[in-house]
Amino acid sequence: RFPITAGSLGKTYLAWQPEHDVRQILRRVPLPRLSSRAIRNPRAYLAELRGVRGKGFGTNYNEYYAGTHALAAPIFDASGRVVILLLTVGFAADLPPSRMSANGRLLRAAADRVTASLGGRPPAIVDRARPRAPLRAQELR
Repeated sequence: RFPITAGSLGKTYLAWQPEHDVRQILRRVPLPRLSSRAIRNPRAYLAELRGVRGKGFGTNYNEYYAGTHALAAPIFDASGRVVILLLTVGFAADLPPSRMSANGRLLRAAADRVTASLGGRPPAIVDRARPRAPLRAQELR
């Protein structure tokens, strides 16, 4: 199972969820220590999610598997909900930190094109106060 809070996929998905929902998830699902670089502090994790929203893509520097870096970008449906995530993973030597921002912008642009082709749109803002319907247990796995 892939923890919902893990890596660039988890961060990118959760970055566009209401903060109330994310806080509930963080109370129920501990931040996994998959590597020594994994974010384990909920406040630091929430700050990371704000950064993901600001950039438009999530990053992972040796956080999920040692020796790998990853990028993820969201694809939105017509209501502005994340429905798909684009992911690229590479060995740290092949996807170095010096190229992550440029590659992240390219991945974000590709995700924007897919969003548009599906008739989707990014959300205007993420409503941090208003929770969505309660998450089902299988959505947290």
